[in-house]
Amino acid sequence: MLKKLTLSLVMLFSLPLLAVEEIEFEYSYDKNHGVDFSSIRGGPFKVSQFTDGRDVDNPSLITDLGADGGYQTSMSLADVVRDAVIKGFLKGDANLADEGENLLLTGEVISSEAELVNGDSVRLTIRASVQLQRSGRTLWQTNLFGRGTATADEGFAEALSQALTRLVDQLMLDDYFLLEIL
Repeated sequence: MLKKLTLSLVMLFSLPLLAVEEIEFEYSYDKNHGVDFSSIRGGPFKVSQFTDGRDVDNPSLITDLGADGGYQTSMSLADVVRDAVIKGFLKGDANLADEGENLLLTGEVISSEAELVNGDSVRLTIRASVQLQRSGRTLWQTNLFGRGTATADEGFAEALSQALTRLVDQLMLDDYFLLEIL
């Protein structure tokens, strides 16, 4: 009897872990934002590691839909967002520094939320805070917002890709940010 109870409890507490699906995801920024980052004013520019300000135990968790499951990637969400931002800069021919930077873009994932829509679609919203710094002093900062919606046939990776593209677009086309670096 004790074995059955123990097995039942293990299975009960393991269900939420099994409901989170790991998705294969490789982001590509395919848009043409039309911004030339090849000559960033102020010297070498670096995109630093992003942090995760969400209250989650698993940094790879993109979203938890409760009883409906959830999604995660092999990378942390902060790394996924940072990678998307870097690809946006590279699309504009930016020469990013690995060290010795004068300008530093820092970021933090604030939230990631998903909801089921119309029974067969998922809507993902990602929010991130970014700051442009020079010598430890903040020159500019904002909160970015990206939202994507995809049907079950398209898959959750499509919603994630759309959300990241919208988030990157907000940064690449922010007039005040562009005034600071171009």
